[in-house]
Amino acid sequence: MKLGQITLSIGLFCGLISCTDASPDVDSGLSQLIELWQGEYAPAPDTAGPIQPYVMIRQVDLPSFGEAVVYMEIRNQTRTGPAIRQRIFAFDDNTDRAQNQIQSYDFLGDGWAPYVGAYDEPSKLAALTPDQMYRFPEGCEIVWRREVNDFVGEVTKDRCHISSRRNGALVHADMIFTVSEKSFDQFEVIYDDAGGTIVGNPEAPPIVSHRVTKTR
Repeated sequence: MKLGQITLSIGLFCGLISCTDASPDVDSGLSQLIELWQGEYAPAPDTAGPIQPYVMIRQVDLPSFGEAVVYMEIRNQTRTGPAIRQRIFAFDDNTDRAQNQIQSYDFLGDGWAPYVGAYDEPSKLAALTPDQMYRFPEGCEIVWRREVNDFVGEVTKDRCHISSRRNGALVHADMIFTVSEKSFDQFEVIYDDAGGTIVGNPEAPPIVSHRVTKTR
């Protein structure tokens, strides 16, 4: 179900019973964010290191995850490079929500392999359900805000606490996504329980991928 259908179905439902709607700004912000975010983003020419993310984002129809769902596929260097991350993002579609936020899902173990290429062939995802994936714990939702013409999504280490799937140790995540007309920027740092850095550098700038194509 696409976003226009979501708005219509919510409107019909609320016409039958009393309910509190999200503010118009929150609803319009959701549709604008999804429209802006979709597309392909190539690594910036000055991206250093072995990982140079080519990011592909599209809205997908996965009702078991929610009404507004986005699939992200990241390849290394080019759109045909090795897949380095795939993730499902399910937007909160509660009618009384005060802000837009995302529940994130990761593939378990080697479960990602059959879904490589789902950006071009979203039918590969058709049978996917939340119980086949790792759901990020409560507190790790990506909370979005608008900054002029951009959207910024953030997770903070003071509320996002994750038991490592590798060894069970507790880790804490800081993440910032920035979506604009020109780029998709990613900042991610993972800390151990003592405050030491496991992944990323809190002093480093975000990884920037420049837009190649817009909404599919």
